[in-house]
Amino acid sequence: MSNRFKLLIPFLLSTLLLASFPSASAAGGNALIFTSLSPAPFTTVAPGPQNLGAVVQANANIASIQLELSGHGVIESLGSQTTMALGVYKTVNLAPGSYTLTMTATDVAGGKAVAQWDFTVGNGGESEWFTADGRAKAANFNATMQSLVQAFRYHLFGQSWDGSAHPELPTHVGDITTGAPLGVWASPNGALDQQSTTATLQSLVEAFRWHLFGISWKAGTAPDMVTHSANIQGPQGIDPWFDSSGRPIKANIDATLTSLVQAMRWHFWGYSWDGALHPDIPTSNPNSHTVVLDPGHGGPDPGASTLVEVNGQRVPEKVFDLEIAKRAAALLQADGFNVVLTRDHDTAVNSQHIDRNGDGKVDDSDELQARNDIANSVHADVMVSIHLNAYGDPAIHGTQTFYCDARPFADRSRVLASSLQKAILQALSRVGYTPYDRGACSDSSRGEGHLALLGPASEWIPRPSMMPASLTESLFVSNPQEAELLKNPATIEELARAIDSGVKGYFQVYP
Repeated sequence: MSNRFKLLIPFLLSTLLLASFPSASAAGGNALIFTSLSPAPFTTVAPGPQNLGAVVQANANIASIQLELSGHGVIESLGSQTTMALGVYKTVNLAPGSYTLTMTATDVAGGKAVAQWDFTVGNGGESEWFTADGRAKAANFNATMQSLVQAFRYHLFGQSWDGSAHPELPTHVGDITTGAPLGVWASPNGALDQQSTTATLQSLVEAFRWHLFGISWKAGTAPDMVTHSANIQGPQGIDPWFDSSGRPIKANIDATLTSLVQAMRWHFWGYSWDGALHPDIPTSNPNSHTVVLDPGHGGPDPGASTLVEVNGQRVPEKVFDLEIAKRAAALLQADGFNVVLTRDHDTAVNSQHIDRNGDGKVDDSDELQARNDIANSVHADVMVSIHLNAYGDPAIHGTQTFYCDARPFADRSRVLASSLQKAILQALSRVGYTPYDRGACSDSSRGEGHLALLGPASEWIPRPSMMPASLTESLFVSNPQEAELLKNPATIEELARAIDSGVKGYFQVYP
């Protein structure tokens, strides 16, 4: 998929859904919004100087604003302001073409919002996907259709366009497979293949009507496809994309592609197409919570030696830590959280071997500092470090979760640890195992000082994590019975679901 993925994909305006999206005022709350967007989203303007930007409105003083234009990079960036409303516009001379404008704003209360909208510079009557005389712009049309199909496959079925996992995209499926190759819909001369274009657009509209709103394209439900809605609705009509002579109906195709692009951006990342909030569409909203998941160990650090063998080789702890974390990340993203992994493959986090604590050497302390630095840099609301336990005596077993009682937010960390501990115990029971409950414990109870990822500043960790945090030790990989559980993929899945459930349980107490 091209690196313009986020700029190309997004679904279903009133002409398709037979309903309108709510305005920003309907959402209420303390959210940031944008008004007076310029140019107006998904419109066409004449070549030449363009006034680009919007008015930012917040319920707290604005902390930052950034304006980014595709092909030009950041065109405006402002720091802290002593106002809760500010118009930010930048004049840029633009040649004909299609552009995407992204505006990001934060406030001092921790709010964040992103508006992203497309516009076309060209002649009257043309659009992002069609020339004024109704011919498809083949490159744009094919790229958008391809990105939409790839996003649809990955999100709903775990089918990757290149066979790799893409943690920046939420998916409802744990096992990633490779999707079938795609063809093209528009030929170089601008002609559209009516059969393939109709089939693809119909599949996309039907799939996302079902997924987002529970609108079925047939009587009954679609059991092989997940939906966010508890209210199942019957089929609704779709306006035609071609007339009786096989000619494309430009207005209808433009409306469908615009709506798909808009809703996918909102659903995946919480990027608003018009600056408003859209609470009727499920989203990974930028005003939602940011969760950092820290898979323990990685790279040259294998973690604990386990009793799990594959092809005669023992599987190190780091492999299981990462598998659980990546699956938990996908679940949390699907639930609307912003998720950051400190590592997403088998590598050290401090892979550049930087002396991060300034002690004149590079060692394990710098690796741990790097993990804290990531969590702090993204202003995480919580951090969960995912580990498995080990001990010299193979009879030792059980489940334990740690928090630090020496931090200003110790009460919150304790709630997080308790929620995770409860969820992990329940998860293990679902795979037929009753673990020994070692409890949600303060890290100081270990008698070895505070854990680096949880504790206050020290000589070796000068920059501690600045949010409620917990470290999970779900099983003892040195215990034969508990190590055996890890050979079952269902155990990995259930432990990931426990992280998801435990985090959600915390935010029910501290919304």
